[in-house]
Amino acid sequence: MKTILKIIRFTKKLVSTLLVGTGFFCYEVKLDKTIDDHARLTFTGIIPEEKEDQYVKMAGEQTDVELQYTDENGKARLCFMATLKAAYKGEHIQGVEVSGGNYAEINLNYARLEQVNFSHCIVQNSYLIGTRFQQCDCRGSDFRGSVMMDADFRDCDLEEAWFDQVYAVRDLMNEARGVIFGVHGVCFQRANLTNASFRDAQVAGDFTYAELDGVDFTGADLTGSRMLRRDAERTALSEEQRSSICWVEE
Repeated sequence: MKTILKIIRFTKKLVSTLLVGTGFFCYEVKLDKTIDDHARLTFTGIIPEEKEDQYVKMAGEQTDVELQYTDENGKARLCFMATLKAAYKGEHIQGVEVSGGNYAEINLNYARLEQVNFSHCIVQNSYLIGTRFQQCDCRGSDFRGSVMMDADFRDCDLEEAWFDQVYAVRDLMNEARGVIFGVHGVCFQRANLTNASFRDAQVAGDFTYAELDGVDFTGADLTGSRMLRRDAERTALSEEQRSSICWVEE
């Protein structure tokens, strides 16, 4: 069951402690209900960095939440009422359902997402420096134009994901100086990249043991990337791209 809300209102307690008290900017509120399961309300957004600890402390497990909508007659109707189960800080997000959300231009630098359903999300023009996606479902998600140096997608499902024009290079000057980002490019080890798109991307990626069937590397700069030699003939690459890749034996 999918509910479309014309007007969203939160209980006074939640508004005063979370939305107003911390300057929380709400991206999206999502209400899911499946058969034989509880309804689940997820709201995601950005909070000022200097108030992150305050947010986690105040939005604790006992925060009451109500969600109302306005019907065709202008009357407020209650469609969700519960107690907040958990508040997730950006550093580690685990086992959360956020599929289908619009998170364009979000900053997830150095966050860790573990077993998160991140499928069919819009993440265009975002900052994913050092972000770790561990065993996440990212099928069909749109990462176009994002900066993702040192990002890690190993063991993720990225089927039909979009990485066009992303920037994920290895910065050799940073590596020599020991700077903490831009050293490793981006890791796709053992990821499912079936029919993913990397058009015009700048990617120094570790693609070893990744599923590369149907991947579109048209116009991509793959300098510094690693692939298994077995994928050399099975992946559509230009001669320039082939010569820029480090081919690895199994």
